[in-house]
Amino acid sequence: MDGRTRALTLTCVFAAATITLMLLGCAASKPTSGETATANIQSFDPTGSWEGTLRVGCLHFRPMMVNTRCGGLNRIALTMINNPSGLSGFYKCSFDTMDCLNQNDSGNFASAEMTGTHLAIRISMQDGSSCLYDGNLDGANRIKGFYACYQGGGLEERGRFEIQRSY
Repeated sequence: MDGRTRALTLTCVFAAATITLMLLGCAASKPTSGETATANIQSFDPTGSWEGTLRVGCLHFRPMMVNTRCGGLNRIALTMINNPSGLSGFYKCSFDTMDCLNQNDSGNFASAEMTGTHLAIRISMQDGSSCLYDGNLDGANRIKGFYACYQGGGLEERGRFEIQRSY
């Protein structure tokens, strides 16, 4: 196996592992306590302004390029609006230790859903890329989870995020 074939094989293996981990995380987000937990979970409303950070992961999916964003931090803000048709909102990104990925400093929710303690959002960015945010409640007004950004069908970046309700 030559170097290019090996690099392509490793890229495919890492992409498959990332998708598997994301699916396992979705399956593991079920409530564990009885009726009280169910009542609290069903009544959680994510509407409002949320602010926090994202930390870029260091596992790189493009073997021929250098990962210059490894460990970088960005400040993020999400505004969530609960409409009769579902959850919608806006995304903002700003500099912390690094510029936002591909200079995308804003986006709109393409889809969003809060199911129990689990939040899943797809954000459409200005350049046509999209990012998936997948997290769970961690206290009354905090959500922690993972994100993955895609461009042209390929995984560009992944990492962790944490947001807190700012009002």
